[in-house]
Amino acid sequence: MNIQVISDRAQEPAGADGYFTGNVYTRNYFHAFDPRKVALEARLFGHQAPATDKPFVYVDFGCAFGFTICLLARAMPHASFIGIDIMQRHIDGARNFARRLGLKNVRFIRAGFQELAPDDLPPIDYATAHGILSWVSADVRNALLSLVAARLKPEGIFKVSHNLPAGWSDMIGIRHLLKSSVEAGMDTQAAARRLGQLFSRAITQQGRTVAPQINDLLSKSDSYLEHEYLGEHWQPFQLSEVAGMMSAAGLNFVGPYHSSQIEAPADQRVLAVDDPMFFEDLYLIGSNRGFHMSLYSPAGQTAPDALMADPDPGEAWFSVSPDRVAREKSGKLDHILDHPALGGAIPVRDMMTDAETRAERRNTVLAAVFDPATYALNGEWQPAECDGAFELTDPALARLMSLQRDRDPGDRYMVMPATGAIASLPPFMWWILERGAGQSPDTYPDLIRSAAVNTPEPDAVARCIGRWHSQWAPWLAGQGVIRPQGGRG
Repeated sequence: MNIQVISDRAQEPAGADGYFTGNVYTRNYFHAFDPRKVALEARLFGHQAPATDKPFVYVDFGCAFGFTICLLARAMPHASFIGIDIMQRHIDGARNFARRLGLKNVRFIRAGFQELAPDDLPPIDYATAHGILSWVSADVRNALLSLVAARLKPEGIFKVSHNLPAGWSDMIGIRHLLKSSVEAGMDTQAAARRLGQLFSRAITQQGRTVAPQINDLLSKSDSYLEHEYLGEHWQPFQLSEVAGMMSAAGLNFVGPYHSSQIEAPADQRVLAVDDPMFFEDLYLIGSNRGFHMSLYSPAGQTAPDALMADPDPGEAWFSVSPDRVAREKSGKLDHILDHPALGGAIPVRDMMTDAETRAERRNTVLAAVFDPATYALNGEWQPAECDGAFELTDPALARLMSLQRDRDPGDRYMVMPATGAIASLPPFMWWILERGAGQSPDTYPDLIRSAAVNTPEPDAVARCIGRWHSQWAPWLAGQGVIRPQGGRG
């Protein structure tokens, strides 16, 4: 197949082999698919993933509106990004977003996985498939895995997500009812809200905990609900089942390993089994997980070999959101919040210094990888002073902000020019950043009050301004977003 013949005017595929195409998907950024985080995650389990500070190729299979890879493309201009999606409306939106951002290192392909031949794609360093495996037919899954296996470089990484049966036990029947209600003519959101209310009340009366997915019925958009629940091939999988599919395609499990059982001597395990995937299933079922992400590679290792070497994170850094720092300590990231470089770049190696075992060192770093308030960086940095009026360092930052004005203020992202960090900002910081450039700080209180939907209390406004000056302005200045008005560099 020649990709160039795919027309921008192509009709939306009807049914798409059972995948829901009746509505567009949500526009989200998925931080866990940042290749810098993926590479670090792989290194924790002995796999030397392709370097992310040199040119590499990243392909997102099922990219939707391309919001994630467009932000990644801006953060890492030295890399090449490709987004593939079957829905023309997604691809049109992705191309428009990339064009308006002025991106030259990302392209989008409208195609189903079964339409593509391996030669249609370049050799791949990082491949991702988020929200695909549990939502498409076996034929589409097999086509996807064949493509990835054919084009992924020997040390390349394929990161996937899928639903797990344990966390969806209540939802299997509810999904059937929701799908049947919509097929009978009900509005998706109306049916979801009503079912959520009924089952939330019933489960509470039974003394059980209401699953997050049931609460989602009460709040999520119709775009999310329809793509999650209305496809013909919706199916949760055990991790061992996904690993088996990958193995059949020539892709080996890299990690993450969560269970400590495979590291224990055989006579000390809870069950006399040698298969590491058995213990991963045991861990995930016991944790009542409903969603999982895992890594695969042609050169993946098998446990326990992957677990016996001391984890080596390489030269990598994280930055922590000032918003996360401002909250009280809460467990897994406490040691990071005590780090002397907290306001700037924290070396990942330093996160492991107080951990006593290999598993503890890995889990400490994994907690940061999976936390949306920790950001992967292209290099080191330190906070910079920016006390008075400020200006944006690059007109492209204003474009990035203007293209997100239709998004909820808590779901907008800034790409830091000096570090490549992709960070969300609390609404009041976004308002100052978007409207306060070139203005005296004395205007910030009125700016916040005019932007807020509900008039904030004076004390709340004062706290916001204080946090801007003490935390956010130095944080943004150090990463090259703002500088003192009239400054250079």
